[in-house]
Amino acid sequence: MGTCTSIGKCMLILLNVIFVIISMGLLAVGVILKFFPGLLMSFLMAGISSVSGFSKPGSANNLTSIPLIDDLGLALIVFGAVLFLISFFACCGACCMCRPFLILFVVFMMVVIISLATLGGLFLAKTSTLHSSIRGSLKTKVRNEYKGPENDDIFSLIINVISYGFKCCAISGPDDFDPKASWRTYTYNGATVTVDVSPACCKPEVLKTDTTLECAKKDGFGVYDSMKTNTQGCYDKILEEVEKNKLYAILGLVGLLLLLLLEVIFAIVLIKDISDKAKVGPV
Repeated sequence: MGTCTSIGKCMLILLNVIFVIISMGLLAVGVILKFFPGLLMSFLMAGISSVSGFSKPGSANNLTSIPLIDDLGLALIVFGAVLFLISFFACCGACCMCRPFLILFVVFMMVVIISLATLGGLFLAKTSTLHSSIRGSLKTKVRNEYKGPENDDIFSLIINVISYGFKCCAISGPDDFDPKASWRTYTYNGATVTVDVSPACCKPEVLKTDTTLECAKKDGFGVYDSMKTNTQGCYDKILEEVEKNKLYAILGLVGLLLLLLLEVIFAIVLIKDISDKAKVGPV
């Protein structure tokens, strides 16, 4: 075995042991998000326990399934399992110099590299079709499935919690809510009020003292008072935070892709060495 092959074998094993550990971490986080989302949401619950105007679960532990978080957890579980399997092929292939395992590793890794590059590019591009599709889908879900500030439906609860906790409104903004929905009229502080958005979209400091929920209504000109109401959508607010750290995200993505490509090169070197030895035959 040549020096280059020995280095490739050692690096392939080392890198994939690291990826095995990472995959187990992803699986653990995915399981928490999928099956125990209350652990993640507990920090949001502390800040809204004394706020009136919209329903809240009594405890974050009551949140057994959270839209979006649930999907993210499932995605991490799947990705972690796939990463573990790929790393397993690489480690076994390198340790045992098993050509079939190494070939499978190269094929799977090329699929991962292409997928990561594509999804990463679409995610980092603020105006990409990926964001347009996700935003549109979630906006429609809010319009059709949000059941009101007093409803304990899990989707309605999470829209309230996210809007209030992150100081934003729904997915794209106040217009996401159905203007003809029956939930817009309800009893609050002993009086019947009609709102245009969930009170969760009110600025926290205003909601605590607004006894008539004026912060959840349009003014006389048919617009929302930006001093009282959060008008930015939560999806855009998240993208705004990503944009602030875009350079680091790009560097991280490029670094990861180069590392994965390096693994492919090491695997190809080993495959070639195994093939060359097979041609020569036993000495």
